[in-house]
Amino acid sequence: CFKCGKLGHVFSECGQPKAQANTSGPKPRPPTTRRVYTMTGTEAAQNNDLIQGKCSIKGKTLNVLYDLGATHSFISNHCVQHLQLSVSSLETNLIVLTPTKKSIITNKVCIDCPIFIDDRKFLVNLICLPL
Repeated sequence: CFKCGKLGHVFSECGQPKAQANTSGPKPRPPTTRRVYTMTGTEAAQNNDLIQGKCSIKGKTLNVLYDLGATHSFISNHCVQHLQLSVSSLETNLIVLTPTKKSIITNKVCIDCPIFIDDRKFLVNLICLPL
């Protein structure tokens, strides 16, 4: 429900009184879990939105798979450690469903990681995965 924030009903069916204006600032968001799905190599090869290429992070050239329709970008924990990237915690857990239907839970991210593609710098948030 967008009115009270509880599950099981919608705004128009909510019996809660309308919330009073909060003068002490915004309320913190309750913790939630989000889901992200991956695909197999075969699915990737058949997808026209995917481009295999290279990028550079901290002077190291890396093989990458660009998904033009992706909402998230990922990096393995091994790569994070190898590159000695700075890691922060997400506000919520993120569940990534692998092609084998195994769920990977993470709350780690490299925020504004500088990535170079063809000498152009991009700041990207990279979700860290234990792969």
